[in-house]
Amino acid sequence: MFALLLKVLDELWQQTEITFAQPWEIPFLVPEGERDDYEIYLMERGKGTFSVGNHPFSMGKRSLIFLRTNQENRFEPISSHHDFRLVFVTFAIRGTCPAKERLDHFLSDAGALLLTLEDPSSVSTLLYSLQRAMLLHAEKDQFEMRLLLGQLVLSLQNAYVWQNNPTGKIIPGRNAATYVNQTIAYLQEHYAESLTLEILGRNVGLSPRYLSTLYSRQTGRSIWDTLALIRLDHARRLLLTTDLSITLIAADTGFGDNQYFSRCFRKAEGISPREYRKRKSEYNPTIS
Repeated sequence: MFALLLKVLDELWQQTEITFAQPWEIPFLVPEGERDDYEIYLMERGKGTFSVGNHPFSMGKRSLIFLRTNQENRFEPISSHHDFRLVFVTFAIRGTCPAKERLDHFLSDAGALLLTLEDPSSVSTLLYSLQRAMLLHAEKDQFEMRLLLGQLVLSLQNAYVWQNNPTGKIIPGRNAATYVNQTIAYLQEHYAESLTLEILGRNVGLSPRYLSTLYSRQTGRSIWDTLALIRLDHARRLLLTTDLSITLIAADTGFGDNQYFSRCFRKAEGISPREYRKRKSEYNPTIS
């Protein structure tokens, strides 16, 4: 089913909007018809029952559930002390396509898709990255959040295949969203390195030119625009949380040249890295 969700994101990329991403520690009930979007919850701590329509799902640590919210859905912890922690993302997909119709039909019949993760660390990291993106970007940079959502769903698809394939071998999907998200995951991990299209193409098994064209058509941006976005995000965090010099930050985030870094940063923020650090420090005195 996560492969089907990847196909929906592939076809309705521009019509996907992430609306919430945060931890949750309070029992809840959403009445039928009150909302109509999609949610992915990871159980970080505790146990309980997640009910969607007439379908109850028992959840423990490392459980993950994917649902559509148009049916009544609620969560009740097993302990009266509410000792549990969920982390979740909510996203809406506007428009329709055959893959979305099949996905909605499945969720209507089954209520939800439940998965137990062997190692939830990467999924947890992506969910908290979505939360951070929601908090840091008041303008709601949906492009960045869509990228993170795509990585999350790709990770879940791989975990789902692993869980349901007796050989334990992950079989990658063959749709465009898979290649895009594999490329983004590689950029996230290797952003500080000197990258080429040849390296990226080899990583996903496509020719460099085809990968570049596919990526641009699917996302509306080039691979290098995405890499710059990732590098700038890391640079902002270093500017706010460390006293590293601008030169070191340029090197550590893959820009290399201080002048090139400053030029890219000014284009994105309208001010220099040094001015950015100073203004944020003045706005928040706790930042040293």
